[in-house]
Amino acid sequence: MYTVLRFLNAAEKAGPSPELASAYSSMAVLMGFAQLHNFAETYVDRALAVAKEVNQPSNLITVGVVTSAYKITVGKWDEVRTRVEEAKAICEQLGDYSQWGDATAMLGESALIAGDIPYAMNIQKILLEDARSRRSPLHQCWGLLGVAANNIRLGNEGIAIPMLEEALQILEETPNLASSIEINGQLALAYLRFGQEEKALASADKVLELGANISPTVYSMDVGFTAVADVYFELWEKALQSPDKKPDADKLRERAEKALKLLRAFQKVFPIGQPHTPLYQGWYEWLTGDHEKAIKSLQKGLEAAQKFNMPYEEGLIRVRLASYTQDNPDTRKKHVWRAIEIFEKMGAAHALKLAQEEAQKAGI
Repeated sequence: MYTVLRFLNAAEKAGPSPELASAYSSMAVLMGFAQLHNFAETYVDRALAVAKEVNQPSNLITVGVVTSAYKITVGKWDEVRTRVEEAKAICEQLGDYSQWGDATAMLGESALIAGDIPYAMNIQKILLEDARSRRSPLHQCWGLLGVAANNIRLGNEGIAIPMLEEALQILEETPNLASSIEINGQLALAYLRFGQEEKALASADKVLELGANISPTVYSMDVGFTAVADVYFELWEKALQSPDKKPDADKLRERAEKALKLLRAFQKVFPIGQPHTPLYQGWYEWLTGDHEKAIKSLQKGLEAAQKFNMPYEEGLIRVRLASYTQDNPDTRKKHVWRAIEIFEKMGAAHALKLAQEEAQKAGI
């Protein structure tokens, strides 16, 4: 924060320049961290205006990508795609494959968060292939993570696991905290889907360790946090339903509470976390017996998912609402059908199966 403010003050004295455009971009991100979104939008507009006036190609790339990092946090998916694709095209014209990798990774991450699996999968495969050919370790890591995360949603856990394990090997030589959280989280989820519960817990516990006592600073860290929450909550619910596993329930509940803490911390910084926290908060309240409060939390999450255009989260919340509103057949059917429609469109196999199972329970 200190560096950005000093940079901005010096750049403003010098007048329009690439440095001023970059400083405004960085200020937009900082204002977003501070939840001062009106100021953030103002700095985005200033950054873009100065960059356009100066018209230096490399600076246009930087400004396009950095301002988009803020726009992702508030769910402006179409703006992000348009601007970052423009930045990616300039990179290709200049032969700047360092910034090209950053732009391509951002396109893939934002598409995954926005629920556009086909686009996300395609762009992440392009990133991975290019990074392998250029031997760019961190871009390889991001490509592996992106392709694996999309495969998990598509129901291809067997493909995802070795890719995520390879990404962790890369991080041993090129440490990156946010990537470690995201990869371990997705690996935990993949192991769980593959029926390897002990490995799932080991990877999930690693995320708790990495995420303890830090403030989230990367918009994609929720990819790891939500995956870990899925692991703990699914296993906790399973333990509560199995008499022979009830001794494990208390330990799993403690871990689920820690996962919720990570989600709350993320939401405090990034608005796109607003659909996630109520989803797991409602799940927590249901498992602890506060059913009325659980439904209220889920409804809050549903409103946030629709506000930020996050259909994957909308579908997950609707499945849970359908499960929790068995005394209201019409409401239950509405949630189930909408969830099935969402997951069929994006090809999210595991989530679609959950929705279809709920439909069968409802006699639909």
